[in-house]
Amino acid sequence: MGGRREGFTSRMLKGSGGYLKGKIVQFWMEKSEMHEFSTAQGIMEVVLNAAKAHNAKRVTEVSLEIGALTLLNPKQLIFSLQILSKKTVAEGAKFKINYVPARLKCSNCGYEGKLKASFRDENHDWLTILFRLECPNCQSKDVNVLEGKSCVVKGIKINRDG
Repeated sequence: MGGRREGFTSRMLKGSGGYLKGKIVQFWMEKSEMHEFSTAQGIMEVVLNAAKAHNAKRVTEVSLEIGALTLLNPKQLIFSLQILSKKTVAEGAKFKINYVPARLKCSNCGYEGKLKASFRDENHDWLTILFRLECPNCQSKDVNVLEGKSCVVKGIKINRDG
């Protein structure tokens, strides 16, 4: 399972509610064993800890960025988050997901851009793509992944009034 790094900064907007920005949880894909429920558990831990730290009575929205190479199914992830948020301050929160395509840099030809296959493309076997990751320009396997391998909590919208 991938490792997890956490950091937190917050900037509150005026009013009784606020938007906690900068809460970053990055799940690195060291192995492709990431599972939606275990990822949702990590996300909920971050959300609930941030809510507690800011005396939130209710979490109304959680914004996430999911990289294509995490192999996370957005619908299954949201379902897991809804289950885990029951009987917490995050129950009923809206979970918004922004999809981040995979971006590569080729050390051979210098190509820098998106991986041609899409997470939403049903015709691709993603495990095959991961193990055969190559430059779409020259087919070199000497590539570095620039984006698309993380799951990040980008923001948490809270209400302090209940």
